[in-house]
Amino acid sequence: MRHLCLALALGLLIVLPIFAQDQPNFDDLPLGEWTRIAVPEAVCMYGTDYSFFVRPAEQPTDKLMIYFEGGGACWDGFTCASKGQFAVAYEVTDDEMAEATQGLFDYSNPNNPVRDYHAVFLPYCSGDVHSGASVQTFDVPPGVDTKDLNIEDGKITIQFNGFRNAASVLEWVYSNFTDPEQVFVTGCSAGGYGASTHAPFIMQHYADTEVVLLSDAANGVTPRNWSGFQTWNIFANNPDFVPGLNGITGERYNTTLRFREMAKAFPQNRFAQFNTFLDSVQVFFYGLLIGTLVNEENFPQIGPRWGTQMWANTLSLETANPNFYSYTAGGLDHCITPYDYFYEYEVQGVRFDQWVASLLDGSVSKSPTCDISLGECTRRPGS
Repeated sequence: MRHLCLALALGLLIVLPIFAQDQPNFDDLPLGEWTRIAVPEAVCMYGTDYSFFVRPAEQPTDKLMIYFEGGGACWDGFTCASKGQFAVAYEVTDDEMAEATQGLFDYSNPNNPVRDYHAVFLPYCSGDVHSGASVQTFDVPPGVDTKDLNIEDGKITIQFNGFRNAASVLEWVYSNFTDPEQVFVTGCSAGGYGASTHAPFIMQHYADTEVVLLSDAANGVTPRNWSGFQTWNIFANNPDFVPGLNGITGERYNTTLRFREMAKAFPQNRFAQFNTFLDSVQVFFYGLLIGTLVNEENFPQIGPRWGTQMWANTLSLETANPNFYSYTAGGLDHCITPYDYFYEYEVQGVRFDQWVASLLDGSVSKSPTCDISLGECTRRPGS
């Protein structure tokens, strides 16, 4: 479970954090380096401070990538009190951006489609897939390993502040990038959901700018009327300017609905998802949502069940939205944007990095998909 995007602590260079109340202007930041910027009054799930990171491109550009970090989720006393188990990313650390050499963050790779983009990186530490706006107190079940959490009277209070944290970062983005040529919104796992949560607000703000959304490993196969959305209070921040999401409640809400209605509302923009057919992490969390702990014995039943529903969600979006595209690979891998195989995966003769490049330049014309009849969906590309 600890591979729930722990590798998303990415970056090229550690720089000293900035903790001043006055945030710096983009033009004052060093080129080609990550700078940490504090967000006053923004907090992580256990009350620690929140901040974000910015890397100006080394060469002049008007293109911007906004990347949402992943790292699990929690929604009750069991999942939230098991520190670092389900909500793997629960604080922003000094070395958050210390290991960036892979995927979209490999700035030395000439095949990197965002090599020359400015980058804003939103760390994840709120347990609510960057979407929450509530404070909740839960009873902690007996036997839960709370590690170094301060538990009193068997209760824990969690600050689901993800939406507010991200919205504060985006205010800085809007002030410093007034007229970008293109905005690429993406993220992995919980960050994929964060990207889709905030994309309509970004698209509304940059109404005259081309915005491309790529959600990585965040298809959103959830049971109908799942209570976690209400726990996080995500509906307090519905994008009411998107007609199909205006006034939506938990009974009907899911990620597929959000994508479908966003794509309708912003036909000038492009929307996309990446998934593997048996994504082990998405399958594991799906199991939690339906009350089943996924293990080696039941994975052969639950994995394909999830994969089939993921596939159905994806096909429905392609049918309904001509500006939606997908890339579905075989195997169990979770996320691709922060890993080296970003440049290696090939499905139906289309390499993933080249597909992302075509998504960004507007030449994308197909949605590569593993062939289940050939056994491609149960194994990694190239294996």
